Amino acid sequence: MRHIRAIAGATVALGVAAFSSRAHAATFSATCADLQATLDNADAGDVVVLTTDCHLGPSSPSFVLQRDSVTLEGLADGGTEPQTSITADAGANIIGLQIKGNYNQVRRLRFTGFGRTAIRIEGSDPANIG
Repeated sequence: MRHIRAIAGATVALGVAAFSSRAHAATFSATCADLQATLDNADAGDVVVLTTDCHLGPSSPSFVLQRDSVTLEGLADGGTEPQTSITADAGANIIGLQIKGNYNQVRRLRFTGFGRTAIRIEGSDPANIG
């Protein structure tokens, strides 16, 4: 059975359980411009750190995480408070992030300005949102 959970709202933080079977995970830095390519090339156990804010306009494509067991995270203020945002511009009726893989984790990212759905989670395994 496929589980789909959508989240709408001004600010969202997401945590999804992560499991890794890869012994040599790597950490990659990504800007908004190369985030999709970095997500597409990530392997199980990798961490992708978004180092800049992303501003999505009305015609911007959603970011899509299709791999399994990948962590996407933003920068933090030295603690757990997110310092990196994915923001929808006024009038943008888009989804900020679609998670289609399983056992992924998203942390320390702020999603703002999404009038409809900020994050959509699809997968054969249920997602834990905290």
